Parts: sequence; C-alpha cells; structure tokens
Amino acid sequence: MSRRKNKKVRLATPKQLLEAHAEFLRSLFNKKSGESDLARALIGASFLDQQVALLLKAHLIEGRLSNDLLNERGLLSSFYNRVRMARCLGLIDHESFNNLCVVGRIRNCFGHSPLPIDFTDDEVARQCNRLRLPNTLLSLGSESLKKVRASPKAKFACVVWELCRLLNQKILEEMSRKVEPTTQK
Repeated sequence: MSRRKNKKVRLATPKQLLEAHAEFLRSLFNKKSGESDLARALIGASFLDQQVALLLKAHLIEGRLSNDLLNERGLLSSFYNRVRMARCLGLIDHESFNNLCVVGRIRNCFGHSPLPIDFTDDEVARQCNRLRLPNTLLSLGSESLKKVRASPKAKFACVVWELCRLLNQKILEEMSRKVEPTTQK
C-alpha cells in the first residue's frame, strides 16, 4: 500500500508578500494596466488567501501539525476555512471577516461563470455592494467617496487594498510576538 504524501503549501515570505502587495496594488488601481476584471478578482482573492494563510502560520506553533493544517489537503486549505479560523482566533475583526467572505464570493462569481463577466455583472455588483468601505476611506472628499461607492470595481479595489494593508500589519504583529523573548519566573 502506498501512502500519498501531502504536498506542502508554498507560502510567500513576508518580504516577498510585501513586495508583491505593492506591485499588485499598483496594477489593481492602474487603469492602463490592461488587467481584466477576471484577473483582478482572481488575483485579489488569491493574494488575500495567501495573506490569511501567512497570518495563521505566524500565529500557530511551528511544526508539522500546523503545516499539515495549512497544506492543500489540510483542514485550513480553503480560503473560507482560513478566514473563519482567523476570525475564531481573534486575528481579524468582524468587518474584515465579512469583507473577506464577500471577496471570496466575488472570486467564485468570476471563477465559475461559463461566460465572460465583469464588475458590472448583476451578481458581482450585488456582492460588491455588500462590501463595507474601511473607515480610512471615509475621510476622502464626498465626491471621491461617491465615485468609489458608485463603482463596484472601485469598491472592490479599495476594500482589497485595505484588507491587504490590515493583514500585512497583523502578520508583522504576529511575527514580532513570536520572536519576543519569553521570561519565566
């Protein structure tokens, strides 16, 4: 009897992730980038999936057990399960959890559509309307805020941008927590 080996999930390093984050965000907001809506939705969700996986990896104890949970056949192999676990562990707040779930549904709209769709598709636009804009955007001028709220693509991009920033911050906090020396009394 041969045993199938579980493939190890290949996660980016935090430095690679931060560099990719900057490049991704530039392309996400650059209208001349030539990226299709399909690519923006799939890459945006995939990027967030990687970040949530890294956040969990940074939080969990190091070792085979944690790696097995995150590998491609593990309990935390799906985006949805990773997001739920991050919420249950208190690593993300309720609003981020909801936004991540909606981003996952938007990704599924694009990924499972037999026909080409974009952010003006009824279901995609409906899901984008469920996204909650981050408080940091509320400081924008009212005209800019109206434009973001009126455009499903702009709303998606802004929420993904903020989720990326928030998750990067949380990853770095978790990593610094792990390296802090513990004192025993």
